[in-house]
Amino acid sequence: MIAGYFDESNSHAGAKVLTLCGFLADPRIWSDLDQEWNNILDRPCWPNRPREFHMVDCVHGTKDFEGWKLPERLAIYGDMVGLLCETNLIAIGSGIVIEAYECLSVEHKELLAKGGFFEPLDLVFQCNLQFAIDATVRYGKTHTPPVLDDLGLLFDESPADVALNYHRIYAHVAAKHRSGKLLTGIGFGKSEKYIPLQAADILAYTTCLWLQKEHLHSTSNYDFPIIPAFMRMIEGVAAEGGMFTERAMMTLIGQELINKANKELRF
Repeated sequence: MIAGYFDESNSHAGAKVLTLCGFLADPRIWSDLDQEWNNILDRPCWPNRPREFHMVDCVHGTKDFEGWKLPERLAIYGDMVGLLCETNLIAIGSGIVIEAYECLSVEHKELLAKGGFFEPLDLVFQCNLQFAIDATVRYGKTHTPPVLDDLGLLFDESPADVALNYHRIYAHVAAKHRSGKLLTGIGFGKSEKYIPLQAADILAYTTCLWLQKEHLHSTSNYDFPIIPAFMRMIEGVAAEGGMFTERAMMTLIGQELINKANKELRF
């Protein structure tokens, strides 16, 4: 079985971008990562032993990182990113510039809704699910003979209404995707309990920074620099086509218009 762990970044009201990112791997790789992750957290050089690595808290020196000096916070961040780059994980992610969606006409939003895209979360979540399915199929083909692994997904704990949206989108994708039978379900957990969710948090947060810088030309003095090796991972994620900018939104609209026309021709 392939397990995927995902987290959102910038899901609060008024955010300019939204990202949903995570990693896929088999249980053996996740077990090794858990051990190495805890080894970093346990190091006696830190001012205290964090209960978990949470990117926002590390950047701003809050909660578990209150009282930490900037070099200490940069050091543990670098160690965590280094571990992620060295581990054989499959990075997956999607993001959307909120304004690119909000500026669509009513007609275009209605068209997207008919395709199952009711809000920005639908776009990034459906994109991630399809990426995860495709990655699992590719992973199975690397075996001799090829295997067809099950795919289970865990997301960082969300409010009840958001969780319901996740389940709605999941059911939609599982029903329409040709390889939806791979999906065994989705669940939600606390990042303090599941270390892979902490890893997903780093990827989601950092991809959010990348998206803001690349497409909104926005930066913050509070944010950490993106380590070059991790930048290459984020650019690889973006290259898959899951970043919904203004141009990408219009491409999606064009595809939905083609889908609509094809359906009308069949009837």
